[in-house]
Amino acid sequence: MAIGLPFSSMVFFGFLVGIPKEIEEAACIDGASIYSLFLKIILPLALPAIATVAIFQFLNNWNEFTLAYILISDENMKTLPLGLLFFQGSYSTDWGAMGAVMTIASLPMVLVYLFLSEQVERAMTVGSTAKG
Repeated sequence: MAIGLPFSSMVFFGFLVGIPKEIEEAACIDGASIYSLFLKIILPLALPAIATVAIFQFLNNWNEFTLAYILISDENMKTLPLGLLFFQGSYSTDWGAMGAVMTIASLPMVLVYLFLSEQVERAMTVGSTAKG
């Protein structure tokens, strides 16, 4: 979680800076409280950024190898990338089984991106035009 925090902060900052102040001011003039301003205006506008951060954090955590390799010693707790080491022996490697497991392991990432790729593209283009 701490590894993805800088990326998440940059995406949210770039996206939230791009929201025009006039929208917030108009809501305040119309009598919106600070909580309704956030829940009814800012949060719906920030949904693409939230989706982008969620997708990238999911992909980062799904593919995490190094930290899991260092910290997890129990065989029952190992993650899928660590499970790929099972197919590599001292003198031989079962390449067919390893390829099948890698294909199965990549399916959730491909499906998440296919279903949410429009959100990612929209958030990245909007966040890149922010004024700092």
